[in-house]
Amino acid sequence: MAQKTKDEQLYCATLEGDLEKVKSLCSDPTVNVNWQDEEGFTALSRACDSGHPLIVEHLLAQPKIDPNLTKLTGATPLFLACYNGHKEVVSVMLADPRVDPNKPKNDQSTPLWFACQEGHLVVVQLLLASGRVIDTKMISTLNNKTASEQGRAMATRTKKAKDTEEVHERKKSNGPKCADLVDKYEKDRDGVRTRLRGELGLPGSFIFQFLFGSSFHSPVLIHRFDSSALKKITPCSNPRREIDLS
Repeated sequence: MAQKTKDEQLYCATLEGDLEKVKSLCSDPTVNVNWQDEEGFTALSRACDSGHPLIVEHLLAQPKIDPNLTKLTGATPLFLACYNGHKEVVSVMLADPRVDPNKPKNDQSTPLWFACQEGHLVVVQLLLASGRVIDTKMISTLNNKTASEQGRAMATRTKKAKDTEEVHERKKSNGPKCADLVDKYEKDRDGVRTRLRGELGLPGSFIFQFLFGSSFHSPVLIHRFDSSALKKITPCSNPRREIDLS
């Protein structure tokens, strides 16, 4: 078997959750932190997909990292974190102003769209509370639905064979809750954002509005402002699943 290159070793270290090895390899200037496999996965997208927030944070600190490189499907690292419900990883990603929170897959489904479908309510809350302008109107070509429409459709979904009872109930219960929250955000973006920041224990629920007002549309560095707040949000280790279009 051929020996792995250092680029591949970094990629594998993220899969294994080996933070110390990731740090060691990142210190080597010859390592390409943006190396992609045949599916388009990078070390960062694998870390986001697997739910390793400390590795994600370290990779984002690399000057040459491109946090928006996509798989062949168009899925970004943030998309993978949102799809899998990795709440702490989502928080770390949203803390980086280079990360595009609205970049859709090739089928025009956004991170918000799939978070609503999967019933990841806290992920939806984090996206809407982030201080970014979140695109809630994009229509996925999968079924011509917006994020809120897809979330609401989960209320009447039929259980799929591959879904555990827990996953099925989460989608069925939380999908409509995600949809309701998105609808409220569309009507009162600043009010919903401020309320969510308070509920999530994120800094700036009141000060955010006082300092920046309703015209503020720049990234809020959630993780770097107060990492202790994120200790309330534990990563979710859902197994990888095929895309559910129901």
